[in-house]
Amino acid sequence: MTMPNKIKAVLRYTLSFFIALGFLYFAFRGIKFSDLFNSLRGVNYWYVALLIPIAILSHWVRAVRWSYLLAPVKPKMSTRNLFSGVMIGYAVNNILPRVGELVRPYVLGKLENVSTSSALATVVVERILDMMSFYFLACVVIFIYPHSLDPFISNAESTRPFFLAICIALMLIFLLLFFKVEIFFRLLTKLVRFIPQKHRARIERLLESFYAGFAVAKQRNKFLV
Repeated sequence: MTMPNKIKAVLRYTLSFFIALGFLYFAFRGIKFSDLFNSLRGVNYWYVALLIPIAILSHWVRAVRWSYLLAPVKPKMSTRNLFSGVMIGYAVNNILPRVGELVRPYVLGKLENVSTSSALATVVVERILDMMSFYFLACVVIFIYPHSLDPFISNAESTRPFFLAICIALMLIFLLLFFKVEIFFRLLTKLVRFIPQKHRARIERLLESFYAGFAVAKQRNKFLV
């Protein structure tokens, strides 16, 4: 490693250290450590030991699922790199909620040399699929179990059809967004014409790479796995 590279590495690790230190300060600001230690003494660590491998396995499954969504972008990716991206994203989410969803494709882009915008598009696809699944399950639960809303609403029986209709409508919206996403991108392409000429080419390239991340929507066997 040359001297400039060593200096860059030292600066990068130093900056990372101080950023982590700053986040720890904000995370623990205002916390009474005596109360924290008392709470930790009352924890049943057998349950923690049981949950850790389950949590790791669930994140590993998410990484494998992500590989299917990324297959049109890059067919073969290291599951280890995908898992690293998922874990780093969740770590950032603990400090800055939802920011980890932006960090995850950036990390993968560096590890696998893929377009960050395409990887970000697959994260959007993930969320669309998650919302489709959520509203589908909500429809099933509200339809099969009429009293599922009782803990939340005083007059659940009369409002149940309204909530069922809302869930069905939202599920259909996400289905439409997933299967007809090209309509949305055509609209964005038309809007790009209003962007100044010097920035237009770059925006168009970003849209193209982002759209590439939605290619899995045309491969039904991928997202059904």
